[in-house]
Amino acid sequence: PKTFVGAFSSFGKDTEATKDAEGKFVEPTGKFLNVKAKPVGQRGQPVPVVVNMMPLELTAKPRQLYRVDFQPEQELRRHRLYLLHNVLEDFKQNWAYDGEALLYAPELLGGKKEHSLTTQRNVTREQVETVVVTLRWASHQKGTLDKRAVTFFCTQFKAGMLKQTQRKQVGTDYFDFDQAIHVPEYFCYLVPGLDCTVYVTQCGPVLSIDMQHKHVRTDTVWQNMKQSVRVDPRQRQEVISQMFEHKIVLLNYSDPTKPVTKRTVLVDRVRWDLSPKSTFPCKKSGKEISYKDYMRERYQIKNAALDENQPLLENVSKREHDREGKPKVSHFIPSLCSLTGQTTEMKADTRRCRELMKHTALPPHDRLSRIMSNVKALVEDAAFKSQLEPWGLQIKPQMIKLTARRLPSPAVVSKGGTQIQIGGVQSWDTQMPCLMFRAADALADWAIVTYAQTQTLREFVDKLKAWAEGTGVPLGNPRICVTQGQRPADYDAAIRQHLADKKPRFVLVGVAKKEEPYKTVKTLLSGPAFGIPSQFVMQEKLHEKMDLKVGKVLVQMNVKGGGAPWAIDMTGTDLVMFVGLDVHHSGTLGQPGASVAGYVAVLDRYCTRFYSRSFLVKSRQQILVPPTDQDPNLQSLTVQALGRFAAGNKKLPKYVVVYRDGGSEGELEAIHRVEVKAIQDGLEEARAKAAAHTKQPVDVPQLVFFVALKKIRTRFFAAATGSAPWPHTHAVGNPMPGTIIDTDITSNLLQEFYICCQHVNQGSATPTKYQKIADTSDLKTDVLQQWTYNLAHMYYNWYGTVRVPAPMMYASALAKYVGTNLRGHNVHQNLHPLLHYL
Repeated sequence: PKTFVGAFSSFGKDTEATKDAEGKFVEPTGKFLNVKAKPVGQRGQPVPVVVNMMPLELTAKPRQLYRVDFQPEQELRRHRLYLLHNVLEDFKQNWAYDGEALLYAPELLGGKKEHSLTTQRNVTREQVETVVVTLRWASHQKGTLDKRAVTFFCTQFKAGMLKQTQRKQVGTDYFDFDQAIHVPEYFCYLVPGLDCTVYVTQCGPVLSIDMQHKHVRTDTVWQNMKQSVRVDPRQRQEVISQMFEHKIVLLNYSDPTKPVTKRTVLVDRVRWDLSPKSTFPCKKSGKEISYKDYMRERYQIKNAALDENQPLLENVSKREHDREGKPKVSHFIPSLCSLTGQTTEMKADTRRCRELMKHTALPPHDRLSRIMSNVKALVEDAAFKSQLEPWGLQIKPQMIKLTARRLPSPAVVSKGGTQIQIGGVQSWDTQMPCLMFRAADALADWAIVTYAQTQTLREFVDKLKAWAEGTGVPLGNPRICVTQGQRPADYDAAIRQHLADKKPRFVLVGVAKKEEPYKTVKTLLSGPAFGIPSQFVMQEKLHEKMDLKVGKVLVQMNVKGGGAPWAIDMTGTDLVMFVGLDVHHSGTLGQPGASVAGYVAVLDRYCTRFYSRSFLVKSRQQILVPPTDQDPNLQSLTVQALGRFAAGNKKLPKYVVVYRDGGSEGELEAIHRVEVKAIQDGLEEARAKAAAHTKQPVDVPQLVFFVALKKIRTRFFAAATGSAPWPHTHAVGNPMPGTIIDTDITSNLLQEFYICCQHVNQGSATPTKYQKIADTSDLKTDVLQQWTYNLAHMYYNWYGTVRVPAPMMYASALAKYVGTNLRGHNVHQNLHPLLHYL
């Protein structure tokens, strides 16, 4: 089919389902596939790589496809499967069910194309439901590679995973709890599992397999609740409810009839009016039974684990309904549930993260070795094989090896046009000369807001001025503003009192704890009253490695003030405007906050001048559509950015290259229909304005639109060329920056490429996949790929390459900054040309 992009999840769901701006499902048209085909890139040095993909054999045998209907409808998959086993038992034929509405058979069932079969299902002990199962022949699927063959493989793959016993299902993934890695000092354990995705590529259907880890805490939900005893008793229930509502918990027991499944539950609310001794009507006996007795009889759980003082966790099902048609309500005992994932505090604990990364950030040889051992164990599992072999389906446990290219690294430019060849090193801070490419004039007039004018602060300022003099930054003598205390209100009052009349052009803020006054001060200084860029420092820690901190803070101040520490001559004589797009969703599940989009445009050939804007989008929506027509949108911001570009370069750019962060393959249709069209409309509007202003014909800038996918499981590794041949897993390593693949494993319908821009010395590198969904330009593939790599050198928070182009990184930082700290409010227009959010 035309709209088949080539990505399927391992559980058989077609990821092409797409939504419109209102969130409704619409039929894809595949227009984003109609991009002008161009030859693949040729630039770069060839390098052998190994990819974590394995070939699939999907075309061995033909199949008969039936449509399955149930009357009355059955909402649960297990009920539908039970009914099918009942009605098809007499046919004595092999068949496969996808769990929804499709049934496969090697031959016509009973030699007929249509069946209407009746069976019964026990709803309760007293109530029996009669169900009519209708099978209608739909098509004869030949043994050829198409979308239906991939769907069928995913169906059988899932069925095989449900039959094997080594790994247990958690959500839609499978984890080996017997191989769990316990980390007792942090009260958690990591469960290894497999992440599987099917792709149809230029070299045929492949199964992409990577290792993943499930973080499970060893302390139960009830133990976490009891740790909140320090809370005011009058607020204890409310505080605990806020802690656990809308969290996902893992049940520490399994259904005896489903030993392969580990169930996770979303907690909708905490029921303080219920406890383990509360009763409910048992479905089987029809009698009242307490939760405590039920767990002991059903799961053999002893009373010691069932403290009667604990409340219950409530889940309201979105799929199951009771006999009255209401959503099914289930209750769970906190002492039998564990929390999954990590809290914000856990993620902020650097020691904890480093310890966990020792187990999860696997080096290339370990990662490939574990993948291979898991795959071999899986394909040799008798229960798993029984689902695939009768249908002629096969996974070949052999990694794909191919030839990639390594692009040349660009030269970094410092003040005066001096070029430094960096050669793909991890960091070039030691190779850069002292002088900044461009110094920020705003630093000549700056102020310091601090809670105490300490000797350490004076020493820091003196060194800052000395560094500024050596790097050519005009750092003047600061105005000192001392607050009355360390509370956010004290900073707010001091700034309004001392800086409102004569506003400085930059503010350095000294704090004891960053999180307390940060949001208040940033909102004030970024808002309509001031419009001043600012930099925060932890004043009590300035004495630690002060010389190192001075250099980093000066670079940040120079960048936020409008300067640039280095540059890259991106485009030569061609005028190009690069644009980065991203969206950030703040708030928590069930309590949606501001969803903010970031828009950052590059306004010069050296990628050192920017136009940064943010705008609200519909809450929790990935497509960049503002809530109302009066809000800023992609079209209006594109017009404004092109106006700024023309003002600085005397004409519009010839090309506009957009890098859009995020968006799954199921959202490509909506991105093309909404976002690409909005930018194209903006290009045409800007052309019309320029033509009216110059009274001369003006060409519309040519558009290239990339969607960048970072959350992918595809990895490739540099293969050794020495004596240790593949598949010896110690013969692999991380690819060097600039390694790119645009053949073999890329989509057979969509133009895309994988590139690894960053230098990785811990764990395994993950490339970024770029999918081109619009291209009206005459640019060659080599040029676009080189620009993409060059832009990864221009993120001023790091003297090295980053994973994605800098404009996209800036857009992500801007969206997160505005959504999290400014709560979605717009910043002063003075800040639009500045990277004030770094």
